[in-house]
Amino acid sequence: MSGMPDGPAGADGGSEEFGGALTQVLEAIGGCDLATVDAVAVLMSQAAGIVDGLAAELAAIQAGLDAQAHTAARYGVTIGTDGQPPPLPDRAAANDATASIRHWALAYRHAFELARAQARQARLSAARRLTDLCAAIDQQHVLAASVPVTSRD
Repeated sequence: MSGMPDGPAGADGGSEEFGGALTQVLEAIGGCDLATVDAVAVLMSQAAGIVDGLAAELAAIQAGLDAQAHTAARYGVTIGTDGQPPPLPDRAAANDATASIRHWALAYRHAFELARAQARQARLSAARRLTDLCAAIDQQHVLAASVPVTSRD
């Protein structure tokens, strides 16, 4: 079920923290003097690496969920275009086909919740790393401000 627009990778859960941390990084680099441009370039490269790593991790989580959705669909589970698990069939169903669909629907529901938790953890981890990077950028500003500027005669 590739191409699902909103799976756990796009669902809520950590995105606010990630967006806030990224905003802090971008605000922290404002006003740099030329002496710190190289250091800021390195830090921005690190920030890009964090964002790139997050994107790769979320893509891997989504791919795993897509594989689970494909397997569940082969056994009769209907999964919507949003990737949400379907309602569970009635447990009182007497035939084997309904019991099988229920089993695979439960398996997909578990995979979906696990993927959602993994995506949230990935976003929170990236937010922590961006926050740490922001602190490093702030430290660069403090160091740059504490070094006296000398003019050459």
